[in-house]
Parts: sequence; structure tokens; C-alpha cells
Amino acid sequence: MTERDVTEMRAQQRLEEAERNGNLEGVEDEIETLRWLDSRRLTLLALCSKPYHEITRDA
Repeated sequence: MTERDVTEMRAQQRLEEAERNGNLEGVEDEIETLRWLDSRRLTLLALCSKPYHEITRDA
């Protein structure tokens, strides 16, 4: 299990707890956190799929 997996799991747990407690602000915060984590993962995957010379050229 990676650090990213743990971060996502904790955000999911906080989301479920906020849902149980009826904490709308907490729900919205954790949904935003999970979306951000997903977008970061997609960005990293996109970078990993590029050839090295394209990554260094774009930097």
C-alpha cells in the first residue's frame, strides 16, 4: 500500500464519517479532496506515458 493509497483511504473514511454525521461541509470538502487526488493521479499517469524527451522539453 502506497502513501497515496493511504491518503485516499483516509479521505474516503472522513467522507463516510461526514455523511453519517450529516456534515454537509465535511462531505463537500472530502469530495473535493478525492477529486483533487484523482486529477493528480491522472496528471502523473499522463506524464509517465510521455517519452522522457517530451517531459524535459515541456519543463
